[in-house]
Amino acid sequence: MTNSKGTLVIGYNSSEHTPATELIGSNVDILTEILTCVPAKFVIRFKCVSKDWFSLISNSPFSRNHSNRYPSALFSGLFINPVTSFDDEKVKSVSLHGQHQSLPTSSLLDGVGYGSGTFRIEDSCKGLLLCLNGPTCFIVCNPTT
Repeated sequence: MTNSKGTLVIGYNSSEHTPATELIGSNVDILTEILTCVPAKFVIRFKCVSKDWFSLISNSPFSRNHSNRYPSALFSGLFINPVTSFDDEKVKSVSLHGQHQSLPTSSLLDGVGYGSGTFRIEDSCKGLLLCLNGPTCFIVCNPTT
């Protein structure tokens, strides 16, 4: 179907479907190829289009294929010396990949109350840092935000 300007309009109304939309919507291979070219932020939104799309997008092989096309950003390393002073001379940020880029510094800790002098990184998981401030105060930091 075309509108008055000659532009192709595909399925603008739920009761109207063109052969092209039906072909793409029902062909898993074509749909997979298209969706793997779309950034993850939008693909996740497409899960609500239909049960078939939800199943496809939730499928492990699809996720792996999409991740291969859109690899996540490289992780940088944040190394903090266990000292009581948190000025920029005491805190060191080092890239794990040797890239020269602006890396997080102690500014990510501003306002979290690290005055006890026992602040240290306990663990990390998927880019998040689990920090300990004193004997019982745990803080989760995301240095990328």
